[in-house]
Amino acid sequence: MYKKNNRIMILLFILFNLASINFCSGFTLEIETRFVDHFETGMKDSSQFTLRLDKCYRPGMTGYWLYSLNFKKQNIFFPETVSATAVCHVQRYLRDNNCDDIYAILIDMSMPSDKKRLFIIRLPSEEVIYSTYTAHGRGSGRGRYAKVFSDKKGSLCTTLGRYRVGENYTGTHGDSYKMIGLDESNANAEKRSIVIHSAWYVSEEFARENKRCGNSHGCPAVSEEAFKILKPVLDQKVLIYIYK
Repeated sequence: MYKKNNRIMILLFILFNLASINFCSGFTLEIETRFVDHFETGMKDSSQFTLRLDKCYRPGMTGYWLYSLNFKKQNIFFPETVSATAVCHVQRYLRDNNCDDIYAILIDMSMPSDKKRLFIIRLPSEEVIYSTYTAHGRGSGRGRYAKVFSDKKGSLCTTLGRYRVGENYTGTHGDSYKMIGLDESNANAEKRSIVIHSAWYVSEEFARENKRCGNSHGCPAVSEEAFKILKPVLDQKVLIYIYK
């Protein structure tokens, strides 16, 4: 017991001097630190903690890494947690394409639909400034999780990849924004009429009562309230990254 505690204290001491520490509910401790160096990506597990390393890049830097150390007594979900790798992926794409976007929208399809899994990120500060619920396509799964992804017409699936917000128009679902697929994986987005629109089945009340949001035909639908908040950002034709 002493050796185990001693080992944990050594890890904490090292990381404390390199990291910012955030205490979360549920007996979980998260620690993050960044380095301007290259290391091998990896994960070390024990019954007491998980140490995760993710490789990231930023403009003006050779590279940096994010470390997180989690002590878990139970399986806990953090709705405000955004993948550092996903944020860096967006930053690298924008840098490589000479874009100076201030905001981006990230959608984490590894999360269940009764959790807030759509995030507005302010890229210069890497802050989550808003999060909300979003639907996945009926073809991807009728339960809480999206399990199948396809860009095939008629699949009614959510499709992973990067998008640009396109034209704002009024259609079947009212005020909507087209989504332009930027990758081979989502090249049919416009042909499939994949758009952002509001829907009654994505409200917080619906998610709470049904333990999931309803399903769209492949669109990342949001609640009416969320759509109003998203609209000023969508008007900037931001990048949307749907990942798992």
